[in-house]
Amino acid sequence: MELFSGQALDLNFSRELLDSAQELMDSSQELLESSQELVETFPDEERDETHDETHDEVHDEAHGEAYDEAHDETFDEVHEVHKGQDLVGINGPLPHINKPIVFAIDDTFPNWPIAEHYVTQYGHQKGFVAIKIRSKTDHNGHLTNLYYKYEFGGTYQSKKTNNLQNQHNKGSKKINCDWKVNLSSATSMIRITSFNDHHVEHQLSPDTNIFAPVNCRFSDDCHKEIRHLVVNGRCDLSTIRSLISAKFPDQLFLTRDLANVVAQLRREHKVEGNDASRLLSQLYEYREKDSNWYIEPLIDSISNRLRGIFWMDPGQRERWIRFSDIIVQDNTAQTNHYNFPLCLFVLIDNHNKTRIAAQALMPDETI
Repeated sequence: MELFSGQALDLNFSRELLDSAQELMDSSQELLESSQELVETFPDEERDETHDETHDEVHDEAHGEAYDEAHDETFDEVHEVHKGQDLVGINGPLPHINKPIVFAIDDTFPNWPIAEHYVTQYGHQKGFVAIKIRSKTDHNGHLTNLYYKYEFGGTYQSKKTNNLQNQHNKGSKKINCDWKVNLSSATSMIRITSFNDHHVEHQLSPDTNIFAPVNCRFSDDCHKEIRHLVVNGRCDLSTIRSLISAKFPDQLFLTRDLANVVAQLRREHKVEGNDASRLLSQLYEYREKDSNWYIEPLIDSISNRLRGIFWMDPGQRERWIRFSDIIVQDNTAQTNHYNFPLCLFVLIDNHNKTRIAAQALMPDETI
């Protein structure tokens, strides 16, 4: 009995040990599961947030560097602080600037001609005309400051002092536009000291530059060429236009402006004109004195040149009416400087004598 009783105690003790071990294992399993839950929740979220913040910072930094590089490249491509260096040393008229021009305060130019050229070209690109309104020089007469504004900028101020009721105000083209740019040569370079790029109350259009009076003026080189063609070449208006248009393709030649310059040069240098103009002037002068003169010039519609002329004096017209039964026409070839055939119309009067009834100068005998 004691033996069996001892075995029962040992068995009960073993069972208690097994139960304790099982409870310990269960506790360990719960602790492991709790640890796994903590690993899967809080550490991962914190790691993801940290990763996201780091990624955002890296992305923003990379994006910012890329933006700065792109912005710097674009800014350098369009805006040049030191402008006109490629125009230094060019003799004659400066070429048109095709790349977009951007102005900013403290931009510099190597000299005054290039600075003025840039301001003019800026207006060309934007569709308005910039004019000089004021300048300053030092005690040696050297230019130190230039002030530009929009062609019709500012407000109109009447200088009339008479009774306003007796005045006829025709109006003014001036509008209150604030665009301006000021240039200074305080250093060895020409610098933009003030710039206002704000336009108000008017539209910007390329046609404004084409027909602006300031751009229709002929340059010094163009004026010298016109004077040479008028004084030495004795050319007519159409020939002058054809020659100078090819030599100065960027210059606009309006017929009125060109004709005024040619007429002024002819008066100054006492150019009487060519043979054709003198012949026409002489015949028209005769007709003013006697309306029985008949004059019929043949003028080319394109070149406006005299290609031929037919005329009759009052006596010839009377003989043509009385003795037109028989008319003989004959030509003389290559007997004048221009190789124009001289056409003579001959009749026989009542005394059986040949009389010239009319004459003409023609470019050839087929007309």
